[in-house]
Amino acid sequence: MQLLVRIQESDLQVDDLKARADSIPRESAALDAELAEAKDFLDGAKARHKELDKQQRHEELILEDKNNLLKKYDTQLFAVKTNKEYKAMLAEMDAVKADISSIEERILEILTDIDYATEEIASAEKTVREEEDAVRDNKIRLEKELQEVKQELDKRRQMRLELIPGVDEDLYQLYEKIRMAKKDGPGAVPVVNDSCGGCFMQIPAQVVNELIAGDRIITCQSCSRILYWQENVREA
Repeated sequence: MQLLVRIQESDLQVDDLKARADSIPRESAALDAELAEAKDFLDGAKARHKELDKQQRHEELILEDKNNLLKKYDTQLFAVKTNKEYKAMLAEMDAVKADISSIEERILEILTDIDYATEEIASAEKTVREEEDAVRDNKIRLEKELQEVKQELDKRRQMRLELIPGVDEDLYQLYEKIRMAKKDGPGAVPVVNDSCGGCFMQIPAQVVNELIAGDRIITCQSCSRILYWQENVREA
């Protein structure tokens, strides 16, 4: 039983190591996702800046047309012959001037947005650089840890193989069957305060005495795990 408990200790350690090995690629993928999110934000900021530049150029072309039109009206103003035509021309010029004022206001708003977008890009670029550095450093750390975990897994598995020949075959087969049924949880548990260390059900005094004697394999009537008395498996 002592060797079986040592096998189980290795098995539980292997379970933890496998879980950690499985989680490392997920952590690495999460780092990639964070970096991708930062890059997407930067791309979005650049796209917004590009669109604002396009809007600015569009408004400036309209402004240029309006200014040219105003100059044309201004030239034509001296050619009108009647007071009615003169007033009509002035009204047209006032309308164009109003359009020019509105366009200039829109351009100022766009320029303000461009300034904000420029700052946003600078901040996003800084974030991306920091994320790239962090991802690189963390991936190096995770890769190193993964290699260490794999080495420890190999060590624990080898240790297990070396212990198996010393365990009673029936006991070992029962242990493996229970482990499979319990989804790789403990297959053998100690009795603690006259209770099963797995399901915590009370163990009859007679069974406890038999465990102390260590003459036969005993399983819990509730959870079917192999029971053992802690003192019997302590190494000398």
